[in-house]
Amino acid sequence: MAASTDFEIRIEHPFAQISSNLLDFIKENIRKQIGIVTSYIEDEAFFNLSKAVQSEINKGNEERGIDFEIYSAIKNICDDRLRKYLDVLRREPVDDYQVNIIGKRVELMYYELIQKANDIKRDIGIMVRTSAKRFRKIAKPIYKNQDTVLNAQLLNLIDNPAEYSDMKILSQAKYLLDLYKQTEGGTVEFYIASCDYHFSPVKRGAFISKQVTDKIYSEFDIKCNFPDEVLNILKKEIK
Repeated sequence: MAASTDFEIRIEHPFAQISSNLLDFIKENIRKQIGIVTSYIEDEAFFNLSKAVQSEINKGNEERGIDFEIYSAIKNICDDRLRKYLDVLRREPVDDYQVNIIGKRVELMYYELIQKANDIKRDIGIMVRTSAKRFRKIAKPIYKNQDTVLNAQLLNLIDNPAEYSDMKILSQAKYLLDLYKQTEGGTVEFYIASCDYHFSPVKRGAFISKQVTDKIYSEFDIKCNFPDEVLNILKKEIK
């Protein structure tokens, strides 16, 4: 929250609370070292925080506008809070050369997923066109809605393909997972807690679309989910 002499602004991103709850849990269990981060992920966190702050400030204030001083004050508060959370995470160095090698696999995976999404979109069009003419108007919204719900995460890639930052984060995560398996041995459970559909499932009512999430797990042995879901898992595993 920040205030000026003319008006008061309260902002909270929709995903802020579930993210904070997970980070609070990690902080409470800091000796167990269950949270990790890299310098690149830190930079991305501050970059995305800036965008989120600007977006939330603009909501409902489009006409009046927000001056730079207010924006800076709010951003500084958010930056300080994020910095305190990051301080409880274990910073891990990565081998950029090895990460780049893994990155080729990650890039190929997302490319193949987009091709699969386009195939599904094409098949839906064929189903509509080949349905009886008198049922075509009815069939189109039915097929489209079914398609959107069941394949939402996959189809999201068509208009919102994974960005370089997404692929680099996944590549670094895979590098660290392989490193932990070599140095610590045994079974290693590795999670990416994210509100990004390039990683985590899309929920539509009672339906869950997780083709991308499942592919990441099958290819890289990394489980992706929203922070609240990861928190629930950690609470069960950590006593």
